[in-house]
Amino acid sequence: MTFDFQPYLFSDQIILKPLLPDHREELFQQAANPQVWELHPNKDRHERSSFDHFFDQALSSNAALVIIDASSGKVIGTTRFYDYNSIENHVAIGYTFLGKDYWGNGYNKAVKSLMFDYAFTNVDHVVLHIGQSNIRSYRAAEKLGARRVGEDTRSFNGEPPVTNLVYQINKAEWQASGDANSNQ
Repeated sequence: MTFDFQPYLFSDQIILKPLLPDHREELFQQAANPQVWELHPNKDRHERSSFDHFFDQALSSNAALVIIDASSGKVIGTTRFYDYNSIENHVAIGYTFLGKDYWGNGYNKAVKSLMFDYAFTNVDHVVLHIGQSNIRSYRAAEKLGARRVGEDTRSFNGEPPVTNLVYQINKAEWQASGDANSNQ
């Protein structure tokens, strides 16, 4: 079995589809607010050169998804699957950001719910790497039922190494949470 890193997923609230070069400018509009990155290890991603590096890496990963608001058709963020491991039967979800206007409105939950539902058709575990100072993201992960299982220091895409908190949620935990398939 192979894992499709760029599925087309949708709900009433959001659409996830493969990131394309045409999404650069709309995505930069969402990324250009410094508040989006204030808790992130790469705090300068609101700057054009840093964003372009991030975007180019996302495109070359062949795994990035653009997040679109289903009601407006507007690009509001990006996310991706990565680190698929068939032996350990897991995949990671990350590199996620949403424009500030989309915080606290259920968009992150909708994104993760679609991704978890899809991932759990293929794997038994989903892993999230979250910058250790990104309290907003690890609280959101905990609300979804993920639990902290450790720390990991690594370099993503040639950037300086950072320490991440590692969160995990298992298929059975997700299904028991009541959030499974909540977007359908």
